[in-house]
Amino acid sequence: MTQQQLRRLGSVLLYGMLWHLFLTPMIVLAADHTNLEENIPTQMEDAYPLPYLNREFQSLFRYEQTGEEEDRFRLEPRVEFGFARNWQARIGAPFLLGDADKTGSRDLIAEAMYNFNQESPILDEL
Repeated sequence: MTQQQLRRLGSVLLYGMLWHLFLTPMIVLAADHTNLEENIPTQMEDAYPLPYLNREFQSLFRYEQTGEEEDRFRLEPRVEFGFARNWQARIGAPFLLGDADKTGSRDLIAEAMYNFNQESPILDEL
């Protein structure tokens, strides 16, 4: 390697180390992981709809224990379909099992999602 290539490699390594030293801690400090309430389950949602004409088959399984010491198992198969650009439809049906109340079992759930904006460095996904 020539001396110019070594200088360039050294500057790239220096900038990389400075990037990790000063910017990475700010990103980590911005996470608010301590604001989760006890006994409240977390749930994740899609931020992006499926691509046009794409299909997904998913299922959800959840165990709950009610205040009356009853057990409830929720099994929910889902089908998602990207029916238009920036649009997604979801159809699912929950099956509630166990000795707890089964109100809502086998009901049909239909949802639609639209992507209002394209994510950019300035504007996050809604």
